[in-house]
Amino acid sequence: MLLVPPPALGPFYVLGLHILGGPLMHSRSAWNAAPPKKTRPFKNVNGIVIHFAGFDISPSRDTPGLLRSIQQVHQGKPRNWWDIAYNVLVDQRGEVWTGRGLTNTSGANGATASNKSHVAICALIGNGPIPPAMVDGIKTAVDHIRDRWPGAIDIMPHSQIKPTICPGDSLRTLIANGDLDPGNDTGKVVFDFLERGSRGTRVARLQQAVGATPDGAFGPRTEERVKKVQGTLYPFGGPVSGRVGPELWSYVLWTEGIEVTANPSGFS
Repeated sequence: MLLVPPPALGPFYVLGLHILGGPLMHSRSAWNAAPPKKTRPFKNVNGIVIHFAGFDISPSRDTPGLLRSIQQVHQGKPRNWWDIAYNVLVDQRGEVWTGRGLTNTSGANGATASNKSHVAICALIGNGPIPPAMVDGIKTAVDHIRDRWPGAIDIMPHSQIKPTICPGDSLRTLIANGDLDPGNDTGKVVFDFLERGSRGTRVARLQQAVGATPDGAFGPRTEERVKKVQGTLYPFGGPVSGRVGPELWSYVLWTEGIEVTANPSGFS
């Protein structure tokens, strides 16, 4: 049975709800990645290793072209690595890009054991101040990694695994202060837009709220249920599109008993 919030709530919002703008991350096809020479799937993930590019990069540089260049260096001689070494990369605008992805082991952490157990995030920047948008992008990446691998609790600098200047002083300080861990953002609940093809625990929570089977896979039946709920709540559930944005997330949280409040001006 569909739960409908009290009409008095009107356009209802959750204070502190932070909606991530866009999909999980840009796909490999978005930067025209070459195919990997070989892959090895993660069996389990225990943590996250932060890297940096290690050279100055203009904030306006074309990220797809930069990623192709990095991949060519990594796959070419003398390295001959299987693929771009990092699982995820974040540019200075805060956009998150798929490298090896969240299912294939890393090639960047400096040791076979840590490559098999830790996801590698690379900040596309040199050894300088980290833009706030990039910090947010790294936290977005961490949040999604944990959605796929709940055991990925520890966040560590590359230099904790091997003697190296990576990831630079600024990122090391942010890691030490806990500033790259979205779990330290008190008062915020972080979600992203969801649509057909999305997967993970957030999808399962959505499915529970809209009356779909909570299997964590956003397929046609989930989309149908989302549209039905959006139609019932319209206009307060967002457009009847089957795509889940901030309005419907407020409904999901309301069904879970999380306090909501009228906030006509939007999300804080």
